[in-house]
Amino acid sequence: MTLGEDDKIPAEVMETASAWFLRLEEDETPDAEGHDRLKAELDAWLAADEAHRRAWELAQRAWFLAGDIPAAAEAVNTPTTEEGRGETDRQPPLKTPLGARQSAEPRPPPSWMRQAATPKFAVPAAAAVLLLCLLAPTLSLWMRSDLQTATAETRSLSLDDGSHIVMGAESAVAHDFSDDRREIALLHGEAWFEVARNEIRPFIVTAGDTTITVTGTAFNVAMTDRTIAVALARGSVEVERPGKTPLKTTLEPGQRLAIDRKDGAVLITDVDPALMGSWRSGRLIVHGARLSDVVNTVNRYHPGTITLIGWSVADRRVTGVFDLENPQKALRSLVSPYGVSVRKLTPWNTIVSGE
Repeated sequence: MTLGEDDKIPAEVMETASAWFLRLEEDETPDAEGHDRLKAELDAWLAADEAHRRAWELAQRAWFLAGDIPAAAEAVNTPTTEEGRGETDRQPPLKTPLGARQSAEPRPPPSWMRQAATPKFAVPAAAAVLLLCLLAPTLSLWMRSDLQTATAETRSLSLDDGSHIVMGAESAVAHDFSDDRREIALLHGEAWFEVARNEIRPFIVTAGDTTITVTGTAFNVAMTDRTIAVALARGSVEVERPGKTPLKTTLEPGQRLAIDRKDGAVLITDVDPALMGSWRSGRLIVHGARLSDVVNTVNRYHPGTITLIGWSVADRRVTGVFDLENPQKALRSLVSPYGVSVRKLTPWNTIVSGE
């Protein structure tokens, strides 16, 4: 796998892939010849472009999670290489990272996916087309990852080089290990790294367009839609980011670097190393963090969705200790000083609104 690859699929291609599922679902062709013609037409569409095949795989995964793959779709061959074709698995197995201890069972999908598969969130076939288009980027991310965690789940991994990773809730990572390189891509969420020292085989973590390079150290990396943050407990890391405002700096133990993904602004603060990665013990300790980023983190431990309305409060800087084992309480404690209201519309939907 090439880490950080761009798997974005045009919306019109996702719409076509979804429409193909509907055609197979509603296929009333009375004779085998007519059915074979339909499958041949789909095979031709799949072979025409790699993006078509990727869209079809995403559509298969989404329909599987909803428990509604048309029988005809299960029998369709999907091109896997330029040289040949292979039967598409009903649910492609998750990949196992090099040297990581993992159970034989596939990991559960993220919370939003599990919720969408419940009867409460069931949608008619026509609406499913739109749903797939909206969820395509997240489905793509999930398929690119080697390991994922579910809502409120943390997970410890040991790699074959002696390094250790702890993944936060609703996080996803991919790996690329070779004889001269150790690379992990944080695709979503948060992770704590304790890296075994190796001068000739650097350990590289990528988060979005930010690269963290180390030889042996302990540090935390967190990623939200707005911010990428690196906190160093011990050792040394080099953080690099390209763009209009390129960044290349070395952190010292006790420093936390936060990059605004919108404007490239960089903020370096001092943090007690003992407090870094506090989420591993069920507590979220923040100092001067953006309120929207903290809400984003709490949301990954909350069995549903938290929506922040009112951008005037989103950039407020907050400090405190919050209980991730009780995300509703944490949320109320987080926003109460700022005149922000919390409304639980359903067991699965909470609205945070401010002026």
